[in-house]
Amino acid sequence: EDCRKALHEELARALMAHAPPEYGLAAHHLARADDAQQYAHLVELWAPTGFQSETDLFVCRACLHLLALDPCSRLHLLALLRGAILCCLAANRPPTSTGVIMR
Repeated sequence: EDCRKALHEELARALMAHAPPEYGLAAHHLARADDAQQYAHLVELWAPTGFQSETDLFVCRACLHLLALDPCSRLHLLALLRGAILCCLAANRPPTSTGVIMR
């Protein structure tokens, strides 16, 4: 089990380092690596590649992805949301689609 997770994590890192980065494929592997901090980092890197108005949709995608794999992964979602909220704040706008409004 640990070897499988480590393999997924390494594949995700390689895909993120690829030029251009393969964020979609990396997300697939990070979700299976069971590393929410790395997944949040991926969202932080990936979201700015889209339109600014769609930043929070990257967060929603990641949350739905994790829930589809493991409906009980609440702790992972919290870590992911924390990273994603920081990403939105770095873009100087509050996250809204996640249902979290920062004041």
